[in-house]
Amino acid sequence: MLVHILFTRKLCLPEFLSEEESRVIYEQSVLKDRTEGLSVVLVDHLLKKHVVDLRKWKMGGRWNYVFIDGWNQVVSTNTFKVGDVYHVWSFRSRGGNLCFALVPPRNSSDSGHGVSNSCLSSW
Repeated sequence: MLVHILFTRKLCLPEFLSEEESRVIYEQSVLKDRTEGLSVVLVDHLLKKHVVDLRKWKMGGRWNYVFIDGWNQVVSTNTFKVGDVYHVWSFRSRGGNLCFALVPPRNSSDSGHGVSNSCLSSW
């Protein structure tokens, strides 16, 4: 089963990347000067930590953030179902490292299209 994640909602705070992180992603995605993207920690809804590679890909004329290297481990660890909508939140660890949390829908009627009142840096 092929499972992918697309960040289809607008960023509440587009400045979730530091200058250095933006530079790394720009060098990888636009300049093609790097083979790897930005290594980040993704915490799934089971609270398991996964190291994934954050990159930007141009799809349909638009730039989208994507998780790649390490994403298959996230898929094999979790029980995603067709039609599930997960929120992806960014946060900083105590050491200041960029991390993400994968938050499942609260119930079957949560389509993921509502706006969160506590939107700090969600996608």
